[in-house]
Amino acid sequence: MSLQRTLKASFELEGDCLWTAGSSSVCVSPAPPDTGILLRRIDCTKPVTFPVSVDNAEVELHRVVLNGNGKKLAFVEHLLAGLWGMGIDNARVDVKGEELPFLDGSALPYVKEIQKVGMLVQGRARRSLRPGFSLLMIDKKSCIYILPAQEFEINYVFKHKSLKIRRFCSIERTFAAEIAPARTFASGDYPPFAYPFSIRRSGKLSFPYPARFADEMLRHKALDLVGDFALLGARIVAHVWAYGTGHKDTHNAIKLLMKEEKRWKT
Repeated sequence: MSLQRTLKASFELEGDCLWTAGSSSVCVSPAPPDTGILLRRIDCTKPVTFPVSVDNAEVELHRVVLNGNGKKLAFVEHLLAGLWGMGIDNARVDVKGEELPFLDGSALPYVKEIQKVGMLVQGRARRSLRPGFSLLMIDKKSCIYILPAQEFEINYVFKHKSLKIRRFCSIERTFAAEIAPARTFASGDYPPFAYPFSIRRSGKLSFPYPARFADEMLRHKALDLVGDFALLGARIVAHVWAYGTGHKDTHNAIKLLMKEEKRWKT
């Protein structure tokens, strides 16, 4: 039986925001079993809670935005990927600002802090989703295929000049080294910003340079997938094949998966 986990201690990160002027900070703290990831903005008159749910998520300017009591909390995907990818089920996250800090454009800053404070195993079984069926979604330029498995595995196909395919097995064991360091990239130009890296342009894409991986863009797509699947609120146990996906594609697949799972059990 797989048990829930939280942090042993709190940590805080702050930095400039990419889309919103100014800076923001995020404090991540331990939370009791069955809390899930509790996201709050504490820069408002009263703290505002943002349900971590695919039904509460929107995609604006290629970033994931959550809604809460008329307020928004933007760019949550790298934080969620860092927590979920490292196996953190329960955490309280307090944010000062309407957008999380950009940091270095990856989930690595969160991962380093999680490794620093350590993790605590909690005496409660994890909530998991083990689909007993296969699901295929095909759009004009993207495809996502989810099929039954014994562990969460991502197989990503990425095309930029050439076709690249990479398999990420046992996500929680490989996330820190193989996925978390991969930085984001842009279609067209990056927004004006003081980046902690230089930017290279190739064709229609702009990306960090020098690269941390030869296939860094592909790996960042896998990072985004992990962050999106955190919106399930349960650990998915399945093999995921994806090509050309963005957040909207994954969110639509998750919604369909939840609908079919409910129908499958009735």
